[in-house]
Amino acid sequence: YTYVLTDVKEGNDKGAGIVGVNMDNGEAERQIMFKDKEPDYEVDEISGRVFNLKNEREFTAFSLK
Repeated sequence: YTYVLTDVKEGNDKGAGIVGVNMDNGEAERQIMFKDKEPDYEVDEISGRVFNLKNEREFTAFSLK
């Protein structure tokens, strides 16, 4: 997978997030909405998580699966 920062939609919500594109077939198969225009994130494929640093003391983790 490669991850692209873009606008994503979840239900009626729309905001900044990432889309995971499968490099074998070119399909966007995963997405996470951050609602943060400039997120500071790291993708950990081994654990299946995305970590987003919100500020110096707070971060969030999202599951990719």
